Amino acid sequence: MEQDYRRMFEQAVRQAQPDPARTDALRAELAQRCAETGRRTPPGRKRGKLLRNVLVAAAVAAALTVTVAAEVIARQPVALVAMAEVREDGCIAFDAPVNVGVFRIKDRYYLQVTEDGEPIDITGQFSETVPYVYVRELDGKSSGYDCLKYVLGGSGDRIAAWILMHDPEAQEGDLECRLIYGNRVELDPIWWRTYCYENYAPGTWRSLGGYNDRELRLVMEGWTADAGAQRVTITVKGEEVDITQQLSAGELYILPVEGEERSLIGRDETLIAGCPTPWDMSDPEVAAKVRAYEDSAVYGYNRHEVLACRDGDQVRYAEFVYTPEGRLQFWMPFNCPSAAQLDWLEGYVTQHGWTLDKLMKFSGI
Repeated sequence: MEQDYRRMFEQAVRQAQPDPARTDALRAELAQRCAETGRRTPPGRKRGKLLRNVLVAAAVAAALTVTVAAEVIARQPVALVAMAEVREDGCIAFDAPVNVGVFRIKDRYYLQVTEDGEPIDITGQFSETVPYVYVRELDGKSSGYDCLKYVLGGSGDRIAAWILMHDPEAQEGDLECRLIYGNRVELDPIWWRTYCYENYAPGTWRSLGGYNDRELRLVMEGWTADAGAQRVTITVKGEEVDITQQLSAGELYILPVEGEERSLIGRDETLIAGCPTPWDMSDPEVAAKVRAYEDSAVYGYNRHEVLACRDGDQVRYAEFVYTPEGRLQFWMPFNCPSAAQLDWLEGYVTQHGWTLDKLMKFSGI
């Protein structure tokens, strides 16, 4: 009969798929129940014993199925966020305990940053466009950093997280954080760009972590919209522009502006024709050709387009950055609390041959 118990148990486990630690604990519980059942059953009366054992086996299997399933459903890790654990001394454990990270419990999301810490309810505090930031103080004497910043965003099961160590000696506006953990699947999602834009040098976006070292100076420096959006202005390159009239018809407003940063257009490839790679700079002839090739570089200023659209009593904004030859290099929405408020861009992106879903995953060149 013990074999019957175990067969039912394994079937329940296959259906529920708990984590290994929970499975081992339940197996130990089953073994104990089997031993106790054997001790309680008096000898003889085989028909009664058989009937009772069948009923107990069914009850145990049902109880285990419910217990295991509840364990899985109640604390479900969210995809992409099984975070590294950072100890008080600043040491990093990338094999973090299973209860460190972001979890979903009955459609609510919780962040737990240490194994014995209290889960933090972060439901509704982040989206595909807005980051949630949790700051955890550190002992600066041992780690050299005064705090950790947990930055995360996304939706559903597509949630990613970055962990940063903050340098107390960094100058305001500098990239003051050292990236110690990040999901490489999501290189530069909008919520992460929003965090960088709001926390570093004004108007400048630069990705952390070495995945993308482009630096762009956005031309839109701010916007204002009074109650009911009766008067709407944007500030572009230090100049305030009143766009209230342009938005009155409810149509998309587009302002093309030349950027302040340059992009490489190209070099004269014929100057290094026949030079084997890697270049042997000790050869005077090769060195001369390479210098001529580098000097032939042609640059041009990026082209920016600032977009705005009235949405009820709100105004949505965005800025798109194109290389001189017209290739999309970067884009950034503003005043769009989630992906649901990006529908106003549908016509614009369709006109350029994209889809909004594809654009949401765009992380630049």
